[in-house]
Amino acid sequence: MAALQVIDRGTEAILTFLRRVWVANQTQVLDLSDQGIESVHASICSLTNVTRLTLDDNLCTTIPPEIVQLQKLEVLSMQQNRLMYLPGTIGHLQSVRELLIGKNPTLKALPPEMSLMPKLELLGYEDNALESPGMEICAKGVVAVQSYLAALLHAETSKKILLSSAGLNQFAMDLAAKSTVMFVDVSNNYLDTMHKGFFTFLNVTHLDVSYNRLRQIPSLIGNLRELVTFIADGNVLESLPTTMAYIEKLETISAADNNVIEIPHEYGNLSSLQTLNLAGNLITVLISELHKVTTLTSIGLARNHITNLPHEWGLLTNVTELDLADNKMEDPPLEVRRKGVSNTFQYLRKIMHSFVHNILDLRGLNLESVDAVLVRNYNLLEAHLDDNRIKSLPEEVGTHVHVDLPAQVFDALFVAKQNTDAPFNSLQISVLKRMRLLSITNNHITSLPAGLGVCTNLEVLRLDINKMKSPPKDIVKEEVTIILHYLRNFAAAQRVPAALLAKFVFLKLKHRFSWGVTGDRHSGPPWVATPGSDA
Repeated sequence: MAALQVIDRGTEAILTFLRRVWVANQTQVLDLSDQGIESVHASICSLTNVTRLTLDDNLCTTIPPEIVQLQKLEVLSMQQNRLMYLPGTIGHLQSVRELLIGKNPTLKALPPEMSLMPKLELLGYEDNALESPGMEICAKGVVAVQSYLAALLHAETSKKILLSSAGLNQFAMDLAAKSTVMFVDVSNNYLDTMHKGFFTFLNVTHLDVSYNRLRQIPSLIGNLRELVTFIADGNVLESLPTTMAYIEKLETISAADNNVIEIPHEYGNLSSLQTLNLAGNLITVLISELHKVTTLTSIGLARNHITNLPHEWGLLTNVTELDLADNKMEDPPLEVRRKGVSNTFQYLRKIMHSFVHNILDLRGLNLESVDAVLVRNYNLLEAHLDDNRIKSLPEEVGTHVHVDLPAQVFDALFVAKQNTDAPFNSLQISVLKRMRLLSITNNHITSLPAGLGVCTNLEVLRLDINKMKSPPKDIVKEEVTIILHYLRNFAAAQRVPAALLAKFVFLKLKHRFSWGVTGDRHSGPPWVATPGSDA
């Protein structure tokens, strides 16, 4: 083929070609540069004594596999051609010291077999755009290039690509993707994106991209249906791909030390997940959907901004490791978490049970506070809080609900505003209006919140073995209705009750201000009771 292309160029070209071949027989140097050659014929490889072959400034797209016959070749130069690829047999040239392939911008990858060239000292790659290995690896020299290529070659037999700490800032895996790779480790590099070649490893079970510079994981990762372990620690990820939720075999997700804000709700569908490590992120709220992943055994959430665990997580009965260090945890409280993972999840189950049956049973848990849980369920019927170290009940058992009042009423209530710490434009309503039983025996409570007085459905109130000062002992011994009446009067003595004062003002001023017309009569705001009502 080369000879035919030379013939087309005329007599002078033919003579030049023949002269160079004759010289090669004498000097073992074959120079076929600038001959317009588009493809090198295998017959050239019959010159087995050649030590230097120069094919610069031609139009070659590759060289024949028979190049392996030139076992005495020391220098191979193919600069400024149109190389698309090199044959794998080039790796079996045992004597080559210099391989010059610069100025071939169409050459994207080197064959993994080049890692087998024992005497290679110089690789010329200038003005190329290599992707495998990347130009950053080429810049580190022959040893780095051959190490990279050796990893790809090894993958063909071991099914593993091991390129940790290889100095990569890009990684095109098109060559390796042809094999059945199952294990990929490209950790500790400089990757800022995951090349689409990552997602052609349809048989991969282990993928480690930790300690790179990745900002996102492409949704294409959902194509890796055989994936079992995914590790992406130490990057700058801001989110996790929702498509991973549909990888049925996925057992481990580790994305610690990133900037992840939330866990995708879809992760509740991960039916095989056993380990979830998201320590060192920016998570504030946890999703309740994870309660469906009953295969979970280890959860790492240290160093986030979490305050509460979803009570639904109580269904995660197989979890044996739970790391919540360096958060701002309020619920479960510290005294529960100190007793270990089992007690923590037992506590969550108790809270969950309270929403199902409206009975809260937190007896004997050594709790110091129940502020975070007592008023969470407005339909609570019973609260058993005995045998703890609770010092006080939350004021929210009787909370203030703010309502907007007209300017005229604000003026009328100005005196009340000056004589109360509570907002004067509010009504006091119990958030535990259905609660019938409250048992807080054997705690450290010294006073009951005045707001408890509006829990008018309360029938049983157990206060034994406390250090009660308010209400006083003679009141505590009385019936529940008397205790609640005392608390309501106590509140009235401390401040002007906004509800009563508002009702009084509206009764006095209802003929002066028009609130709205119903039929032929004026009516007050819907939250103000009419005279003679039970409000």
